Amino acid sequence: MEILDQLAVILENGQIALFAALWVLGFMLKNYTSLNNIYIPWIVVVSGIVLANVLLSISIHAGIFGAAIGLFVVGGHSFLKHTIELSKE
Repeated sequence: MEILDQLAVILENGQIALFAALWVLGFMLKNYTSLNNIYIPWIVVVSGIVLANVLLSISIHAGIFGAAIGLFVVGGHSFLKHTIELSKE
């Protein structure tokens, strides 16, 4: 039941849902497509802008927030990847 409660919290909060959706999108693009890694950050940021306008509201503030969350997701993934590589050395 705990997992369902946590999922309900994610779906109730648009910002958390946006973060989770972008993280999953980036993960799927990275691991399950033959897409060049150069394009993945751009796709995540543009998707963040669009999804923020859909989930939160249609405004410039939502677009900026979506772009920021998209950049945060890309940077967070890179940070975690490099941290894990360092811990293996």
